[in-house]
Amino acid sequence: VSTQSTGIKVSFTCTYTKKELGADEGTIKISWKMNDEAINSQEKFETTADNFRNGIFKCVVTYGIFGDISGENTLLVRSVQHTKNVYAMNGAKVSLTCKAYGDQPTSITWNDGAKDFTKAAAEVTDSAYANYFVESVFAIASATATKSYTCKVIYNGPKEITQTTSLGVLKAVSKPTLDKFGEGATNTPSAKASLTLKTTFTSLTASGMAHATASDNKITVQLLKAGAKDPVLTHDITDGATSSYDFTLANLATSATGEYTSKVIYGSYGSTTSDPAYKVFVRAHSAATPKTVVSGSEITLTCTFEGDTVEKASWEIVGQEGELAAGDKYEILAATYKVETHSLTTTLKVKSVTATAAYKCKGIYAGDKKEVTVTHSITVLGAKLTSTAESDTVNAGSPIEITCAYEKNGEKASTVAWYKDSSVVTNGADYTIDNTKAAEQKSVLKLTKEQSKVEKNGVYKCKVTYTDVGSFEAEITIYIQSVAATVSKSYSAPGATVTLSCVFYGNLKTATSQWFKGTSESAIGTDSSYTVTPGTLDGNKRTDKLIVKTVDALDSDAYKCEIKSLKLSATQELHIISIATDPANAVAEATKTTTMSCVTSETKLVITEITWLHGAEKDKVTKGTAITSADGSNKGFKKYTSTLTITGSTTVSSTDYECVVMMPNDASFKVTSKKATFYRIGASSSSVTGYTGNYIESDGTDSAFSEKYTIIFNVFKGPGIASVTGKFVDAADKTTEVKFTAGEEAVAAEGTGAKDEKVVPYTYVPAYADQKTGKFSVEIVYTGFDKAKFTSEESIHVYSYCKTSSLPAVASGTWAPSTKVDYKGYATLTCAKGSFVEGDSVASCGSNGAFAKTTSKCSSTTGLTCGDMPSITNGYATYINSSAVKYECETGFALLSTPEIYTCDSTSGKWSIVTSSNPEGTPPMCQESTAATKRSIDFSVAFAAETEYCKDAGEDKKVEDALKTFLTKDNLVGCLTENQCEMTSYDCTWADKKLTIKFTLNQLVLLADASVLTDAADALAAATFTLTISTAEEKRTGRVKRADVSFSSGAVTSKTDTSCGAGYLSVNGACVQCPVGYGESKGACAACPKGYYSDAKSIAACTQCSDSKTTLSSGSKKADDCKDPKTLCTVPAAPENGALVPPPGSSVTDGSSITVACVSGYAVAAGMPTKFSCTGTPKAPSCYLECTLGYTEKALQDLRINPKTVTNVTKLSHEGTMHVSCESGYETECKKDYDIYTCVGDKGAPKNKITLKECTKKPVNTVVIVAVVMGLVIVALVATMLWCSSKGRKERSRSAPVAMPMEPAGSSSGKKKGGEKETPKNESPSIYDSALGFFK
Repeated sequence: VSTQSTGIKVSFTCTYTKKELGADEGTIKISWKMNDEAINSQEKFETTADNFRNGIFKCVVTYGIFGDISGENTLLVRSVQHTKNVYAMNGAKVSLTCKAYGDQPTSITWNDGAKDFTKAAAEVTDSAYANYFVESVFAIASATATKSYTCKVIYNGPKEITQTTSLGVLKAVSKPTLDKFGEGATNTPSAKASLTLKTTFTSLTASGMAHATASDNKITVQLLKAGAKDPVLTHDITDGATSSYDFTLANLATSATGEYTSKVIYGSYGSTTSDPAYKVFVRAHSAATPKTVVSGSEITLTCTFEGDTVEKASWEIVGQEGELAAGDKYEILAATYKVETHSLTTTLKVKSVTATAAYKCKGIYAGDKKEVTVTHSITVLGAKLTSTAESDTVNAGSPIEITCAYEKNGEKASTVAWYKDSSVVTNGADYTIDNTKAAEQKSVLKLTKEQSKVEKNGVYKCKVTYTDVGSFEAEITIYIQSVAATVSKSYSAPGATVTLSCVFYGNLKTATSQWFKGTSESAIGTDSSYTVTPGTLDGNKRTDKLIVKTVDALDSDAYKCEIKSLKLSATQELHIISIATDPANAVAEATKTTTMSCVTSETKLVITEITWLHGAEKDKVTKGTAITSADGSNKGFKKYTSTLTITGSTTVSSTDYECVVMMPNDASFKVTSKKATFYRIGASSSSVTGYTGNYIESDGTDSAFSEKYTIIFNVFKGPGIASVTGKFVDAADKTTEVKFTAGEEAVAAEGTGAKDEKVVPYTYVPAYADQKTGKFSVEIVYTGFDKAKFTSEESIHVYSYCKTSSLPAVASGTWAPSTKVDYKGYATLTCAKGSFVEGDSVASCGSNGAFAKTTSKCSSTTGLTCGDMPSITNGYATYINSSAVKYECETGFALLSTPEIYTCDSTSGKWSIVTSSNPEGTPPMCQESTAATKRSIDFSVAFAAETEYCKDAGEDKKVEDALKTFLTKDNLVGCLTENQCEMTSYDCTWADKKLTIKFTLNQLVLLADASVLTDAADALAAATFTLTISTAEEKRTGRVKRADVSFSSGAVTSKTDTSCGAGYLSVNGACVQCPVGYGESKGACAACPKGYYSDAKSIAACTQCSDSKTTLSSGSKKADDCKDPKTLCTVPAAPENGALVPPPGSSVTDGSSITVACVSGYAVAAGMPTKFSCTGTPKAPSCYLECTLGYTEKALQDLRINPKTVTNVTKLSHEGTMHVSCESGYETECKKDYDIYTCVGDKGAPKNKITLKECTKKPVNTVVIVAVVMGLVIVALVATMLWCSSKGRKERSRSAPVAMPMEPAGSSSGKKKGGEKETPKNESPSIYDSALGFFK
């Protein structure tokens, strides 16, 4: 342990064993710690001794991986810290401290200059030794004198350290005082005033601070307010003689109210505060705010008084005596002074302010009884309504004015609105509003004579809206009086109870009404005949009633109700009426007439309308009614009779009728008779049944060529059938009695829900021999009615079958069916294989049992240059000849397109149905048809006529008869003579020397067959229209001389009208539904265009694809055909002289293949495909004119051309090539054995034929001949030399061996030593080498 004094340099050295450590054993490290905290890492540690270096110093040596070893030493630094010089107020408590550092001292002693003090003394307190120090505190209970205090610390050794502290004590300082300043000052100043408070204190000199340091040689004076965090005012005083200071509080606010004290701070020595506190109250009151309100408003006024205590607060109205008290008009909230806020608040609530006034509140302070007042000025705006009518009451129809006078709201604008019973009233037809006096604050509501009505009774309000203030409503009740009389049944049947009413309007609170009858001046009272009932007042309305009991004819009179006090009266009439005579049952034939009548009771009324109703639905009869009148038995009374003329219906068997007497002025009351039944008699319908097909067919023989049929008359049962007899009149007017058989009673097929529609069928079946053209009729007699007879007719036309055997035989052809054909049926011609029907392939059966004339024949198909036409479903192709054809549909089907004749192009070999838009030649469609609801043809024909015709009914009839004669003569219009059509709408006019006749043929039967009328139209168009009219020329000797006048005309015009049922469309005279893929367009069926589809048969337009999609082509049949345009490609324009499949403009899936079809004589360029892909913006390949070859084999031989190279080639495509070889021994111009010809197909027709050039004989070539001869000679020579050479070698071989034959140059046998070439023995140039060189 080392004890040192502060400031001495101290060194610690660590000595340790050094050792060399291996590379893997680490290194030696040294670190120092003080009180276990690291401080250094050196072998020697140096520091300066001070208080903070007390502790244990440790040296730690780390030997790599072997661990640590340490050595330590304790350093104790002896020093003493003490309190510096201290100043205190006289008598203040003071504590002095002394801290001894280092080792524990043996003793600490204090000395005040007079004696020592140890820890045993009460004034000294020593702490325990810890952390290397001891603290000793010397306490001075009351500092009274300036002196020095010494702290002496003794350590072992011994060692002594002494420190001295000086204590300075101020002289006595008194508490400051605080009070108001000057005469007249008060502690209750008004707001915004100033208040000065004086504080008095001990001066700087008097306090004894003169000896203090300069920084403490001042006094700080502060003004404090209770509850405030900071001083209100602060002032420093350095003048040693100053002993007071004035604090001024300027522009006082109520927040300045409170308790104040002064504080004097003597430098750092201390401070003293005045006592007691000085209280200040700042008086203030709330401001007065003027208000503008509308009359009747509730207002709340408030006054607040602040400062010292307010003992009383009250309210009063300026100009009125006395204080306001709480009650019905006012509500005053209790006012109590609140100490915590130094304020009092009083509130006045005026429940309904009606006049402009000044409201004053008054407060009295308790201290000096001072009164303070606040005055609120209230301006009240309102309005007042007055009327020009006495007691605000006028009679209906009298004008009245209501004036709204209102207050002016300064310079601000005001608006006025009018109301009646809470509904807004505006200027217009019902009211007149005059705002021309707005400058005088007036608005006038006027009711003119026309506007003054009882419904204008009510409460009227004038609502004035003041800008920035609000609105005020003034109201007035206006009475517009009148009376209106009503009766529950102005018209009544006898025995009923009738109530008469009078509705009074006006001020009816005290009004009483009376009732009078006729001219009597005696009021009606309640008795056995009458009940008088006063009404209950409902606002300005009251309804009084008179009940007349069990009325009879004598109660018919005028009744008056009256309020005499109001001069109001009204009169109403009561009429008693009934049906005296009800209508009786009646019968009539169809289209024939009968009558019914009904008679009224006697009445004073003038009856102008008696209505007849019929059927279960009580439909009004609009025709055939008449009214007559006759005097009644009482004076002034009449009775009325209504007669109904009924025409027998063609659809209803029986109907109930009733007459209804309508009252002239009361549609709600009517007198109705009992029901009477009208029976339609005769046949409800007639028909023919039992035969097959559309016609009755018979040749009068047997069942093989005849049909059995039944004539049926359904006879209305009516009131009862007495008898039914029948007859038959044939075409020769021969009459035969026929017995009809009655069947079971049934319900008629037609009708509209009438009372009785029972019918009885009467039937007759003719024998085969009696099946003739004629009329069947029945006569029906009914029971219960005189002359109730009815005759009904049924026209029957029987036709003969056409026998197939009557048709002309056709070579290679067969007619079917083989036996017979029904009337208007067809026999079909079928040709054998290899032939076709030329002409109409069918023959129609006419009305006379004969087929229409036919010239059809079977012709060889080799004559069809263009081949067969494409087949058509539900139809067939009719070949007019080998180059003309048309399509026709089978019965029950119709062409959707306009009929067309197609022709054959012999050049192209194609029918004209093949076009660029129809490259595949798709035939038209036969669509299933249905029967029309109506078929008619309007005809018009004109004749030149010098004399006027048709000027009267007689001449009209003559012309009409002549027309019918012409139409039926020689069965010209067959449908008329065969009862299949009728002529209607006949019209005849003459003008400008021209006779014009118009008529209509209406088809009656077989409405599915358009040919019934078209045959008639064709017949009239082909005929010469001739009319022969019988006319009177002159009268002689009482007789009329007759002359016939004939007119002829070839100008007949017609217009066909075909009406179809709901859901069908008229197309080419047939009623069809557009098939799937088609839709209605301009009154016809058309294939759905691109982007549209139709998925069902209908007559609706095609449906457009959704989401901007489109279809691949026209005729799409379902929604799935709609595709995204981005996935499609549009087929481009077709090339000139060509077509595309699909046709141009069609849409196909991107990448689809398009086929090019060039017309005959044209083709795509050689090597070009006839199909291309539709992608992006495609372009079709061109069609070029083909090049033709027109050479026979003989012509080719004449040109010395080998026919085999040309025989199979007849034409070439554009840019196509052909190799043409010459015969052997012949050559082309180019001295070759062949020529190449190229087709140029885009240069026009004149150059489309290839002209072959003649081959010429090859000439003899002498050079070649010489070369050949020389070649042969050389060959022979070479052969001879070879032979000779061979022979010579054989001879040498016999004498001696010889060397090897010569080797190619470069072998070793042919060289000398030293590299020189050695010539072999016996060697010389051979013939072989010579020949070889020659050829080379």
